[in-house]
Amino acid sequence: MKSTGRSTTTPTSQELEDACQVLGVSYDPVRAPASAADILDAVRQRQKCQHCTRVREQAAECVCVGIDYCDGTYVLTARQCPKGRAYLQQRRIDRLTYQSGVGRRFQNRTFETFRRTPGTEAAYQACWSFCRRYQPHRRGLRIYGRYGCGKTHLAAAIVNTMTSKGVPAMFVVTPDLLQSIRRGYDNPDAARTAQAIVDSARTIDILVLDDLGSEKPSDWVREQLFVLINARYEAELPTIITSNYSTADLVDRLGQRIVSRLIEMTTAITMTAPDYRMQ
Repeated sequence: MKSTGRSTTTPTSQELEDACQVLGVSYDPVRAPASAADILDAVRQRQKCQHCTRVREQAAECVCVGIDYCDGTYVLTARQCPKGRAYLQQRRIDRLTYQSGVGRRFQNRTFETFRRTPGTEAAYQACWSFCRRYQPHRRGLRIYGRYGCGKTHLAAAIVNTMTSKGVPAMFVVTPDLLQSIRRGYDNPDAARTAQAIVDSARTIDILVLDDLGSEKPSDWVREQLFVLINARYEAELPTIITSNYSTADLVDRLGQRIVSRLIEMTTAITMTAPDYRMQ
């Protein structure tokens, strides 16, 4: 982004201190006046970035100007636009999930196309509120209900809504993910893809684990899921869970150490609608 030009007016000490606060750098009353032009330029660029309407590919080409204070010196910096960085990260996630087939069939599920009924309205509102009031490190959701009640649709709608806002999100069908990991034991290419998906799932801003608990319980399954869920638990990253199993049933299938973390990480929602596929 091009500069709007530098002011010829000498800023006051208070103005420089306020500017440093906006930029998140230390204010040095001795050094700051000598770098006043750079500091104020960085503030102007920050304001332009805050009002920038570029998204997706356009944002990926943007550079955000800032300033660092190191060893008594203020230095202008240039970093990739956060919206552009999120877009490139999401594109990588989409490519990985498409290659593996994980979550591919849910890319077109939205809140607008969800069938709302009295038995699904509370879940719909909770999922929509999650998107509308999203903050990093907030609690996720644990959606429970019988087959075909719309759990997966709502979870996919969260992912599609948040990615459209520039927040990286990932939709994973849990049994498919585990199958991808198994395939990697005998196939180096599959192993690399599976590991990349797992690594992304551990750190992505929002993760959906769909159909948790439906896989056949085993020590191997529990260990794979624990490593993934515990990584997100430790990092306080929002996770959306869908399952046909109640909390008590999940304890029987997955174990206490996994489910206790899920209880702390998520807010429980129950859907009572009948299977719409059978109607």
